[in-house]
Amino acid sequence: MNTVDWPPAVDLGFGSDALHDEIGLRVYLPPGYRTTTRRYPVIYFLHGLPATAIAYKNTDFLRRAMAALGRDAIVVAVQGARDGEPDTEYLDSGPGRNWETAVAVEVPRFVDARFRTIRSRRGRAIVGVSAGGYGAMLLGLHHLGTFRRSSPGAGTSIRPIRRATSGSISARRERTRVRAHTRSSPVSRRRSRGSQPSSRSTWARGTVGFVPRTSSWIAS
Repeated sequence: MNTVDWPPAVDLGFGSDALHDEIGLRVYLPPGYRTTTRRYPVIYFLHGLPATAIAYKNTDFLRRAMAALGRDAIVVAVQGARDGEPDTEYLDSGPGRNWETAVAVEVPRFVDARFRTIRSRRGRAIVGVSAGGYGAMLLGLHHLGTFRRSSPGAGTSIRPIRRATSGSISARRERTRVRAHTRSSPVSRRRSRGSQPSSRSTWARGTVGFVPRTSSWIAS
């Protein structure tokens, strides 16, 4: 198993048409990225909500978790909130607030252009914790052609519900709604009071739980 420490994160941003603003990314590159020519799968990570505009930067535990796993992938923590703006749960909410389009369409396009990625569905996963887990599952379902795997992580459970449709509509065009149910966990209890989980160790415990499941496809 590769136990080499991962390099420090790379902070990037780009102008998002969906947000009418810049969206920030914290990118964790695996050991050997700078000295090889190989392409890597990408794991996109969504933080919990509500949150500040810089919550995505409080994710160094991802680097440590991946180092412990000994798996090589690019990990991208994505900004999912702005100060003073209501939560959209990573969904599109109108001009300048289309977070789903920003995260699921614009971000992978930017990352694929900037880094040596596997530029197809087989090389992408999306994961998260708390409301980020809810967002990861929704975006995974809405963008099946983009992400091969999705995981809700810790703090959120989901139940898919089939939407009633009128007329003859193919299953391929049917939309899926997802209802989120928050468990009685430290993360969800904090969220229910309207505050962002303050303990990085809480996030880390949840993250270490789901990264092995998600990263099992890296070697396949």
